[in-house]
Amino acid sequence: VTHDQAEAFAIADRVVVMNAGHIEQVGRPTELYRRPATAFVARFLGMENILPATPLSATPPRAQTSLGPLVYTPAAAGGPPAHLLIRPEAAHLLNPGEEGENVVHGRVQDCSFRGRYQIVTVLVAGEDGEGETAVSLKLEFDSDEHLPDVGQPVQLSLDPRAIYRLE
Repeated sequence: VTHDQAEAFAIADRVVVMNAGHIEQVGRPTELYRRPATAFVARFLGMENILPATPLSATPPRAQTSLGPLVYTPAAAGGPPAHLLIRPEAAHLLNPGEEGENVVHGRVQDCSFRGRYQIVTVLVAGEDGEGETAVSLKLEFDSDEHLPDVGQPVQLSLDPRAIYRLE
């Protein structure tokens, strides 16, 4: 038994994540990281892009969020989503006039160089165009690709294969 997440992931064949004495999820470390079952597990693993969701359709799987309607990858089992997890690698920058899936518009709030990738925080206008929702996205770029400056507007496509249903 350990309470150190890094240690558990390094040495364990299976990990149990508990919340207030109840088991949230059991699985191999890679399973938990790649497909957290609940918003609690995702937050416990350090994931930030978790949005409340209301189901809209089953085919394709689509839910209403503060960013607008999003198509997502359904879980193998389970009911409609309570939340959607947008993995940091889900976002792709679109050029003006370029189309994509799950398109959202926002403004770059912060860029942090991390060597192989940058973490870009984007403020995305809410569904009504009024409020803004801070979404922290890890975008991977080739070394020669031009990156947006802080304050610059961006258009993003969020890949449904990297948006997951959470309970």
